[in-house]
Amino acid sequence: MTTEAIAKYKATLKKYIPLDTVDFVFNYLSSNGIYFVITKERASKLGDYRWPQHRYKYHQITVNGNLNIYSFLFVLLHEMAHHAVYLKHKNTVNPHGIEWQQEYRNMLVLHKGAFPKDIETVIDKYCSTLPLKNRIENEILDMMKIYDDASKYLSTLQVKDLPINAVFKTDDGRAFRVIEKLRTRYKCEHLETKVQYLVHGTLRVTPINN
Repeated sequence: MTTEAIAKYKATLKKYIPLDTVDFVFNYLSSNGIYFVITKERASKLGDYRWPQHRYKYHQITVNGNLNIYSFLFVLLHEMAHHAVYLKHKNTVNPHGIEWQQEYRNMLVLHKGAFPKDIETVIDKYCSTLPLKNRIENEILDMMKIYDDASKYLSTLQVKDLPINAVFKTDDGRAFRVIEKLRTRYKCEHLETKVQYLVHGTLRVTPINN
């Protein structure tokens, strides 16, 4: 990678993660040949990791680009931990099993100083014991919402705050009905096509009176 390409890559990362984590993230992604994609907001997930298979020739990590810098880093480290586990165990272990929890905890502890003090305190709690508690991870993501653009939240709610059968609209204008709660995600039906999707509970949407 040329000096110009490195500078451009790092300049992009600086828009999405705390400045003191840019070098670590860049070195990890580039040295491991990870195809890193910043996506539009997705209702079903905040990020994901895919190992090379079928039509995917590279390790790939994607993260939703609408997240604030702390949420983005938190999700990115989550996916990087999946990559680290795959390098050691391939796909022979539970995706969120003890191997992944150890890798994720190590990455969070290494970078907890990049988060605001209130978030850092909860990260300490989250990382204090194994197994990691999914409930606390979701609490951290909720807490990080206060660092988002406040204007976005004047007329929106999180999907998890809506009752069953509530109707809502996403940023792209599609309308859905909440069907069923499934752990951290919700089964929602697209009103026009009747296709059902799994939507993350922290997604912010605009309620529709029906």
